[in-house]
Order: sequence, then C-alpha cells, then structure tokens
Amino acid sequence: MRWTAQLRRRAAAVAATALLGAGLAVTTGPAPSYAAEVTTPAACSQEGTIAKTLKNGTSWYMCWNVESKKGLVLESVYVKAPHDTGYRKVLDSLALAQLNVPYDSGQHLWNDITSYGFGNQYLQKLDPSECPDGELIDVDQAWLQRSGTNSAYVTRTLPAICVQEVETGLAYRSHEQDWGSIDDDLLFTKQGTSMVVSTVSKVDWYEYQSRYEFTDGGVIAPSLGATGDISPEDFADPVYGWPVGPGATGAAATSHHHNAFWRVDFGIDGASTQRARYMDSTSTSTGPRGPILTTSTTPVTAAVGLPMVKRRIYNVYAPTSENADQHPRGYEIVFGADDPYEAQPETTNQVTFTQYNACQEFASQNQNPACALQSVVDYVANSTTSNISNPVAFVNVGFHHLVRDEDQSPMPIHWQGFELVPRDFWSMNPLTPTARECVNGNPGGQVDSTTACGWATASDVVLSAPSQVAGTGTPATATVTVEQLSGSGTIPVGTVSLTDGLDLVATGVQVGTDGTAVVPIPASLAAGEHQLTAVFAPEPGTKWMTSASSTVPFTVEAAAVTASPSVAPSASPSVSPSATPSADAPKATRTSFSLAKKKIKVKQRARVKVSVSGATTGTVVIYSDGKRVGTASLTGGAAAVQLKKLGVGSHKITVTFVGSSGALSSTAGAKVLKVVK
Repeated sequence: MRWTAQLRRRAAAVAATALLGAGLAVTTGPAPSYAAEVTTPAACSQEGTIAKTLKNGTSWYMCWNVESKKGLVLESVYVKAPHDTGYRKVLDSLALAQLNVPYDSGQHLWNDITSYGFGNQYLQKLDPSECPDGELIDVDQAWLQRSGTNSAYVTRTLPAICVQEVETGLAYRSHEQDWGSIDDDLLFTKQGTSMVVSTVSKVDWYEYQSRYEFTDGGVIAPSLGATGDISPEDFADPVYGWPVGPGATGAAATSHHHNAFWRVDFGIDGASTQRARYMDSTSTSTGPRGPILTTSTTPVTAAVGLPMVKRRIYNVYAPTSENADQHPRGYEIVFGADDPYEAQPETTNQVTFTQYNACQEFASQNQNPACALQSVVDYVANSTTSNISNPVAFVNVGFHHLVRDEDQSPMPIHWQGFELVPRDFWSMNPLTPTARECVNGNPGGQVDSTTACGWATASDVVLSAPSQVAGTGTPATATVTVEQLSGSGTIPVGTVSLTDGLDLVATGVQVGTDGTAVVPIPASLAAGEHQLTAVFAPEPGTKWMTSASSTVPFTVEAAAVTASPSVAPSASPSVSPSATPSADAPKATRTSFSLAKKKIKVKQRARVKVSVSGATTGTVVIYSDGKRVGTASLTGGAAAVQLKKLGVGSHKITVTFVGSSGALSSTAGAKVLKVVK
C-alpha cells in the first residue's frame, strides 16, 4: 500500500513500549476529566454475548436476548476505538417498542409487536445463505402455544441471529493538496466496515428483518426491513391504494403505514446523570452572500413528545464524562427518510423523551402490568419529573407503503430506521491516523500534517512463505519496507515489530539503510490462522511518525506426530552449521481427552478433561464441528474445560494442543457429543 497511516493505534502503543524500554518517559499531556474506561465489560446475565473487533480496530461488546414480544433485545452496549485502552458504555438497552400498521381503507390497524411479537413462533430460522461470511447464533426458546381451547408447551433451538462484518465503503478521505492544485500530495484514505446483527420474524404476510449496524466510526444504526408478500386480505377500491397485476382497473392493493418505534435507553459512559437536549438551526436573516442560520439549544427537563422539525438534532450526553477536549460525551439521534403518521396521537411525534421507568416498555398498548396498555402519550401526560436525569427516547420512524407492481413476489425489502451518532464521545475521529493526531481545532489554513505533526511514513510487509509448520527449524520471514511520505528526511530510522491482532509476535528489529527490516516469524507461533501486521516505531527524538502495514494472513500448520522419535539420516532436512542442536528441538506431544457425559440436555454445558503428554504448560483449544467452543491453559499437562452451550444434535468434538517453544502441537481424535431437548 502507498499509504497506511490508517494504522490501529496499537502502532503507537508499540512505539510507546519501545520508548519505555529505552528508559525514556512518554508524555501524554494533562489527564482529561472523565470516567475510567472498562478493560473488560461485565459478563452478560442475559442469553448471550456478542463481541467483535472490526478490521479497522474498533471493538463492540454487547449482551443479547430474544423476548417474546420485542424479539431481539441488545443490552449493555460498549464501544472501544482503536486508540482507546478500554471500553465505554453507550447504551443500557435497545429494542423495538412497537410496529403500528394502519391501512388507508380504515378496515385494519395492527400492532405487530404487542399483538403478536417478533419472538416465540414468529422468530424465523435463518438459512446459512442469509448470513454470508457471518456467524449464526442459536437461540433457545420456550413458550406456551395456544390454539383454541388447547395449549402446549413448546421448546426449540434454532439459528436465528446473524452476526456479520460488512464493507461500508469510504470511511474518510483527505488529500493534502492546495485548492486547485494537481500535485499528488499526501493522501489519507480508508475503507470502512460495520458489524451487523440481525434477525427475521414473520407476522402474517410480512417478514421483517430487525437489523442493528455498529460501524467502525462508533455509529449505531437500528433499522427494520419489510419483505414477504402483499396481504391478500387488503385489496379494495383504488382510491385507497394502487392497482397491481394485469389490467388498468379493478381491485387495488391497499396502501398502509409502517410506524416503527424503538426504545433507546442511554447509558453514556455509565454515568449516573445524563441529560437530553435538542439543537435547532433556523434561518434568522440574510448575509452578504446567503441566508444566516443560527443554532439554539433547548434542554429537555420534563417528559415531552417532539415533532419532526427540519435541521433538528436530538442529543443525550453525560455532563460528568468529558473527552480529551473537555467536552461532555454524548450521542445524537439522526434521521434519514421519515414520514410520521399524524392520524394517531402516539405516532405523530418523532421522538418522545421520558425519565427511565422500568414499566414503560412499549410505545403503545404497553404490556407491562404496572403501566398496562399505556402509550407514549400517557407516559408524557402522567410524568411528574421536572428534571430528567436518566433519559429514555422512544424513536418513531414512519414509512407509507403505496404498493406497486414490483412488490410481487416476493416483495423487495424496504427499510426504515435512524442512526445514533457519537457527538463528542471522542475528541477526534475514532479512526484518526497517527499522522493527523495533532490536527485538532482550527488548523489556520490548508491542513499540512508534515508541519503540524511530523514526517509521515508508510510500512509494507511481504512474507517469504504463506505458512509454516509449528516448531519448524526454518521459520518464515517478514520483510518490512518503511518509506517516508512527507518532509525532507530520507530513510526512516527506527525499529520494526510484528503483531498478530493485539499480540506482539516479534519486536526491536532495526530498519536498515535501505529502508528494510527482515523479521523472523517465531517457530513457537501457535498452530492456526494468524493476521500479521508490521509496525514501525521511529527513533526517539526524530520527526518520523509511527506507521503500520496492512494485515496479511499467515497459517501455522500443526506438526505431524511420528510413531517413533528416531528419524533416518537420509530423511533429515539439511541444516546450517549454526542451527540449534537437535537436543533443544521441540518435543512431540500426544493429546487425549474425555467427555464427562456423552449426552447432555440443551440447557447444560459439556465438560471436557484434557491430557497432553510431552508438555506441562501451554494452551488447548476445543472445537465443536470445527468451531471453537472453549480454551484452557495446561497445569501439569492437564486441563478441565466447560464448553459453550451447544444446539440440539450430534456434535463432533476435537481438542488441539497449540504447541509451544518446547513442545509441538497435536490433535486428539474426535468424539461425539449428543445434545437433546
């Protein structure tokens, strides 16, 4: 790559480690006033956990549950930017709160969430083709199914949650080029990705995808997609809709509204006090070359329903949690296409703010007995709070569906939703490249990061081989080239390190006078798939800046275990005179394991006992049908592991000892574990 200043701030961390190792102080400036980050969010008490680090280094963590009415519920949502040392909370919870569907003919009005729901029998099993390059998560369900006067208790486990990382296109671009110039100057550009969490629920003729997108820039985008088929029960006079099918006249499919509500319970940085406000930018007068708009801020102190207004931004923030620029952290509610439905009181407003009340779960026909059958209108009318300190937002997004010929069949999916966008949650773009870190505030003119920050560099890495065998005597190498992109210097001076995700693989290799460094890949690198990145750390006191290469894949294959330790001389590989004596070569190992029970119930978690001969320490990984379900560290060559919950069916369990500097990896033969209801 020509320019990869888009490094994950782990590059800066590696550079800082190098400075500390040299006995030099690392200055970070005055400590801003904000709450401490959380190294690891608390374990989920709900059904499960979703945690993912995106390609650009942003990490998301959250708990999930599937409820009978709301469907997918996300709780305790945390984010960690590439440069952050820990996670910060954004939301306490996020879920659908109603789907109101009135038909234009006045004959039907449905509340799909409270009358039916997106869980129980309405939750759909996902086919692997619906989750390409993603992970399907099993959902355990149990409910009382009623049919007439009969009822039966139903339990099932089905793959119903899809978690994917998807490409989002251009994340940012800045060309340090004077206005009107054609000079090919320094370019900062990056492609982005998002984590998408989704489910599908079928209510009558419609099939809905509940979709939550979490971007590498910190944005959360809830949306609802509607597909399925046109309702055959809703064909009427064309005045209420649009003719579909052959002919220009006849019955028409009835138009209808989809009023989707989400309940957003904010948890900005876990602060005990949060505030809500909205900002309006309105035209107040005319300047020399155009209208003048001024922005005013209105605090939300009492429960209120607020209609759609042009250029209005809703913001929830934590006054006691400040970013490095000493601005309070917050998130704002941003709308795209929206068509509020004014024919009903509860669907008229775009956002309704209330003080947190556990019984206020749904936007209408509330199902909690403590606030039974109330709506957002009632929450506002009944509120006695005049100083909201724990705001909850009921966000309403409307879509009027005027049916068309192309809606048959199946109906193309149509979307409605909004975004939760960070406002001052960070002091800069969470993906800011190192070479732009000091461009904060008024730059005083065309941005020139070389003058403001230092000499930008670029690092590139080429592997001598795409793989190696664990414990090999001839490990592969990574040739790293470091190039200066700006300033008047020549070959950058410093050292190169190699990382695998957040793990440091090799460090301290000096960049030569030709701008390259050859880094051996350790023979002790564990068997499996690795993602290697080269990181350049400049010599202390120089103007060069840290940079990192793009990530390259590297595979470590498990070493074959031979029946006899002796090897015929003719089969021995040639070695150089300086090679390590064979007495110090990694030893062969043998891994075995046993299942505590060969059959368990779906709510139980299997236990595995592992034994590795030839090694006393190291790591073992347990796989179910090729998917990792547990890890453990050996103590005295043994370990006991409790696996993740598995779905109903037969599962092939295998165990791999990943190897170490003194012991080769090995894999035990498969055993079958049966999981029953």
